[in-house]
Amino acid sequence: MVTRGGLRERKKQMTREAIEAAALDLFERQGFDHTTVDEIAAEAGISPRTFFRYYESKENVVLPDPRQRAEVANEALRAQPPGPPQARLAAAMSHFARWIEEHDERAAARARIVRGHAALVSRSLLHSSMAQDSLAVVLAETEGRPTPELRHRVLATTAVGVVVSATRHWRDEGQEAPLSDVVTRAFETLGWAGTSH
Repeated sequence: MVTRGGLRERKKQMTREAIEAAALDLFERQGFDHTTVDEIAAEAGISPRTFFRYYESKENVVLPDPRQRAEVANEALRAQPPGPPQARLAAAMSHFARWIEEHDERAAARARIVRGHAALVSRSLLHSSMAQDSLAVVLAETEGRPTPELRHRVLATTAVGVVVSATRHWRDEGQEAPLSDVVTRAFETLGWAGTSH
């Protein structure tokens, strides 16, 4: 039996997915700057007011809240067995890429849209910076350090940079291989390969 609360949550999720699908499709066809919220709302079968109940702006549709993604990466790092930090980060980031494959079927569209818009690139870089800081804290934590040291920051920044570079390659090559495979190969080029956990 579906509870009223459960039904309400399901309807909200369906509305969110309809907005996202409509927006990303319009962005790819018309361009990000040439697509209005009114057009997105009409395509999704909702009012502009409803759009703003789910998203603060068009940018937020393309680039989801980074906090959830950071937490997925952080938890993947915490779950790694003891070992060299490079191998632990590589395994955690490969796990994160598999999570993206399972939970974001529009990841390739997002990447294509971001590439063509300076403001989105800027926001994406900000999200990457937040992820670097967060991973550095977790890496230090898993080594029993109260705060990140320089090496933690360097390793975390490198790991996020590898994922960004791998994602761009995956986007530009037409997604011929799964993103997680590309991310794993990217870490192998650094000699960071470890077994995923």
